[in-house]
Amino acid sequence: MSGTKIIPIPVLGKHAVNAYLLLGRRPVLVDAGTPGSGQRIHERIAGHGVDPSDLALIVITHGHIDHFGSAAELHRLTGAPVAGHVADLEPFRTGQARMPHPGQPARHVRPEPHEAPRRPRRPARPRARPALGGA
Repeated sequence: MSGTKIIPIPVLGKHAVNAYLLLGRRPVLVDAGTPGSGQRIHERIAGHGVDPSDLALIVITHGHIDHFGSAAELHRLTGAPVAGHVADLEPFRTGQARMPHPGQPARHVRPEPHEAPRRPRRPARPRARPALGGA
């Protein structure tokens, strides 16, 4: 069994959006939460007895805003390098997330720093048409 301990760091709600602190030979942060959550994540890392400046790496799993939103802030606060997939470089550089995911047509959003990411709306249900009389 691995000697790595995985600690969830709630970012939004108790289970809605999390970052994860991996404690092994060197501490690693997986995902960086929503925009504006960097300081909170930084404090929670310290609350688990880890000096945030000891982070070896910040790993971003994919280019959704709730996963990379505070990556730049956490890089600035900790000095840890940020790693992610090359296909997600555009969202990391521009701060705009692809929605809902890479397999579907890109739609860029830039949420305000104080608002949570929006969920895509469900398509409207087709309404029943009234039967026309007589035939």
